Amino acid sequence: MTVSDNGDGTLTVKYDGNESFTTPEFENEYDAEGKAEFSAKKAGNPTLGDKTFQFQLLDADDNVIETSTGVKQGETASFKAITYKLSDLEGEDSKTFTYKIREVIPDGATEENNYTVDGVIYDAHVETVEVKVEDNGDGTLKVTYDGNTEFTTPEFENKLMEYGSLKIRKSVTRLPARWRTGRIPLTSRARTITKIR
Repeated sequence: MTVSDNGDGTLTVKYDGNESFTTPEFENEYDAEGKAEFSAKKAGNPTLGDKTFQFQLLDADDNVIETSTGVKQGETASFKAITYKLSDLEGEDSKTFTYKIREVIPDGATEENNYTVDGVIYDAHVETVEVKVEDNGDGTLKVTYDGNTEFTTPEFENKLMEYGSLKIRKSVTRLPARWRTGRIPLTSRARTITKIR
């Protein structure tokens, strides 16, 4: 801006060489943010003692997003929150994301052996969660889990197999001579008894 004296009691004001001021425009970019939080619980079972278990959070394509720290029976493992931006909606008012939660199954645990390793039966079921993210229009994103505003923590149950032995003896009382038609062998056999707790 320049100001010059016209010599007649007036001043001339110019803006970047122009006599009129051009009002600038300022455009603010709108953005919004929200987050989803997931967890998994190991169902209580005192027979498991101090054994620890881990869980995994996966995306819709079974890619592992995170593996939790180890937890004992009765404890809950939490995953890091997943943050969403407005750009994640890809221009739509809302978008649905699919996630899965499962227990980490150790090597050697298969469907054939009922997912059992070292006497522990692992929980092989998979929890699927549909997360819907919507723009509230106030700078926040609304996040719902299967239509609910709060996430319901799934439980995974493990059982412990206990082994023991039971010896069964067979005995036969000698019969009178007139009833005997041959010799009856006496046998003893041990059987393994399995108890699941």
